[in-house]
Amino acid sequence: MTNTVLKAQIDSQITNETTPLGITPTKVGGNLKSIVDYVDQEIVVKKIKITLTAAQVQFLATTPIKVIEGVAGKYIFPVEMIAVANNVTTAYSTTGGQLSLRHEGSTVNVLLCNNTLNSLGSGEAYARSADSATRSGFTSVGTNIFVKLVSDPTGGDSGLVLYITYSIGSL
Repeated sequence: MTNTVLKAQIDSQITNETTPLGITPTKVGGNLKSIVDYVDQEIVVKKIKITLTAAQVQFLATTPIKVIEGVAGKYIFPVEMIAVANNVTTAYSTTGGQLSLRHEGSTVNVLLCNNTLNSLGSGEAYARSADSATRSGFTSVGTNIFVKLVSDPTGGDSGLVLYITYSIGSL
């Protein structure tokens, strides 16, 4: 049931009814609709899994990839990013290959994973932003979030699996 449908039901069954004395249905209905508005404003936490191929990883600095679709009128705040290297036979040799999440068109990292891409080494390994990350305030409403590297890596043949936890809310 959507917010609008619930409010219409409150109006038809409570707010628009009349009583002889006491608390008016209008006040009760108004209070219930205020509760609906409050609950509708609660922050939503989501988790997604994104799989990047080695070809995508090799050009993440010059061609960032959209990982979270913007929501009109809402802030998106990434909380954590875990990057898992898969099928590695040759490690990346870039030292500045820090993964970051940014709002579309922004040069400011919303979340920066301080583990460099080459520190993932070979085999399955991971870098977790919650362990070593810097975060900036979010200043964009309704914009997409992209994953990016500081510089395009050299060498390496691994794809990445990204596990991103983020919240959506209104301020």
